[in-house]
Amino acid sequence: MFNKGAGYGNTVGAAAAAGAVAVVFCAGLILRRGRIITPFGDLAALGVMYGIALAVVSDTRWLWSQDRFERPRLARIARAAADADTPILSWGINANGYVYYAGRKITVLASPDDFNRYLAEKRYGELIVLMLKRDLKRLPENLEQEVLAGMPGDADEATVVARLRDDALMRVIP
Repeated sequence: MFNKGAGYGNTVGAAAAAGAVAVVFCAGLILRRGRIITPFGDLAALGVMYGIALAVVSDTRWLWSQDRFERPRLARIARAAADADTPILSWGINANGYVYYAGRKITVLASPDDFNRYLAEKRYGELIVLMLKRDLKRLPENLEQEVLAGMPGDADEATVVARLRDDALMRVIP
């Protein structure tokens, strides 16, 4: 089975090993010469090693925003959690980056009150929502919340995929 995350270097160990090799090689060049790198050949070798190290770690989460890897993952989780009748919504985030990977329409809501209105008008018992984790506290109290996945990092600014249910409405819908 292949790595489901990013490419070949999607581990801390791979990035650390590539960085260590580059540092050792560059330090060896400097120590071998016993002086600051001045000849063109040593400078070119240093540039090549820097380029190799950059290419290896550029496929990891070290040099890129977590959004590069986490947005597709969260969109796929939202798509898998929502059956054909369950809408995928977003609130408080820009949903454009998620639409492609979700492969479905993502409706943008403007306020927490829109959740109850959406449930009442559309007669859905549950919703899948992409939103900031800090905004979970602002949701209407009648909605049961289940966080399916989230971005690592800052707890308040992290985007999460949440399943929201209105139990009273689910009992009414046949």
